[in-house]
Amino acid sequence: TKSRKFSPLFAPTEAGQQQQPRQYCCPISNKSDSNNNKNTQTQPHPYNHIQTKTMIGLQKTSSLLLKSAFPRQSTTTLQTQIRHATKKAGGSTNNGRDSAGRRLGIKVWPGTTAKAGSIIVRQRGNKFVAGENVGRGKDHTLFSKVEGIVTFGRNERKRNVVNVFAAA
Repeated sequence: TKSRKFSPLFAPTEAGQQQQPRQYCCPISNKSDSNNNKNTQTQPHPYNHIQTKTMIGLQKTSSLLLKSAFPRQSTTTLQTQIRHATKKAGGSTNNGRDSAGRRLGIKVWPGTTAKAGSIIVRQRGNKFVAGENVGRGKDHTLFSKVEGIVTFGRNERKRNVVNVFAAA
């Protein structure tokens, strides 16, 4: 006689007979079975951790273990891979730029000699006011008109005044 492959789910039969589901233990009754077909039985899976629904001649399962037992019935499972962010998304910013300093301030200190045309004070606005022999540029820069010694003082309105006294 020919040797038949052993199937763990179906009992061996004689040639020409229809295979019957193998009973491993008593059928388990489920509430959901009342809605199913009359030919459907629920029984424990032979590997004891998966329940399978058997119909005569068909096997319905989501088990990966039973796919090899039923090569005709193909079930395809779609697996999608979800990738999570490994770093938090960084937002954009409007910062990140700066201008160079304008190098303002006193260039020739009191008591020192200034040449004619040399810059004495660079400023924004009138922090220092032009006095004797001192001119003022359009950007409020104070410059010397003659060669002489630079002095700083205050006027009657308590403003800082820059003077250049000509060297004798």
